Amino acid sequence: MNKFFNTALGSYVKIFLSAVIAVYMAELSVGHDLFSMDIVMLKKLASAGVASVLPVLYNAMNPNDTRYGNKKKPLENFKPERN
Repeated sequence: MNKFFNTALGSYVKIFLSAVIAVYMAELSVGHDLFSMDIVMLKKLASAGVASVLPVLYNAMNPNDTRYGNKKKPLENFKPERN
C-alpha cells in the first residue's frame, strides 16, 4: 500500500481525497448536516478534488520532473557554443 501512494496515481488519490475531506469539513462548519448530500454538495466536492489534482498531473506530464518515473534524457553530443 505504501508503494501505491508513491506513484503518480497514488498521489492523485491522496490529493483528491484530502481536498474533498477539507471541503466537506468546511461545509460542516457552516451548518450543513453530516449526511445531507445533494447535487450542489457533490459538485463542490468533485470540483475541489479535480482542481487539487491538476498541479500533480502537470508535474507528471513534465519531462523534466523525475518524481514519477520520467527519466531525463542526457544530452548526447551536446557542445555549448562559445562566443
